Amino acid sequence: MKKIFLEFLSFTLLCITPLTGAESKRSDAEYSIRFTWWKSPEKTETYYILVGNNYTAINASVMSFTQPIKHKGESIISLSKKVYSKDNNGKPVTTYEPAMNINLDNAGSKDVGVILLPGSKPGVIFHQLLNLSEQEFPYGSFYIVNFSKTKIIASLNGLIIKTNPGQRAKSGTYKERTIIDLVVSGQNSEGSLTPITNSQIVLNNTFRNLFFVSEKETNGNKSFIVKTIIDSNPTPEESTQKTGDKKGETDSSKGKK
Repeated sequence: MKKIFLEFLSFTLLCITPLTGAESKRSDAEYSIRFTWWKSPEKTETYYILVGNNYTAINASVMSFTQPIKHKGESIISLSKKVYSKDNNGKPVTTYEPAMNINLDNAGSKDVGVILLPGSKPGVIFHQLLNLSEQEFPYGSFYIVNFSKTKIIASLNGLIIKTNPGQRAKSGTYKERTIIDLVVSGQNSEGSLTPITNSQIVLNNTFRNLFFVSEKETNGNKSFIVKTIIDSNPTPEESTQKTGDKKGETDSSKGKK
């Protein structure tokens, strides 16, 4: 795993594809891709991906997924910038310059979430991939992603979710509207807990709650950063997921990195 330090945030990025030397797999696989920014880049630029024979603009917001972009073909796509120039006769020419490659297969699903991470220099970006399939992340569930270097423990009305650094885990699924007392803490190697957040959230099958924990260190003092994405279910009536247990324990060691 390669650790990328983005200003004050430190992430373990599991899904970075280098721009050079990557070989794209030719395939007839169909992907559904959704983008979001982790935070706003210093310089606002529009990025594009090639869908079929046309470039499609990625109009992503911060901590809010775009509508799905359907892509059929190669597993490695390029996120590109539009470049304007002139040919030898002075006529305007528009080309697309690759800024970053993304290997969609690294998400582990054809339903792919792409988190765009601004680098410390303008125009430099990285990414993290998420499996957004309903099988992995059902509507009505709480999904915690641990970008910190600390073990994270979350309590949801008695359901304990343990998430090791760089890993993720989810709760059971709630079909009916349920108010959740959410308590999240960081646990050090000696077992001591540091409170991160204590709040109430609501879960039901009309949306799913994606909960990120990262950390920063200033003058030797560590603090945690929490961000969330509330992702709405476009067809809640079609959800066949069962209500999860209100008690129990989930350990990220049983999940995926």
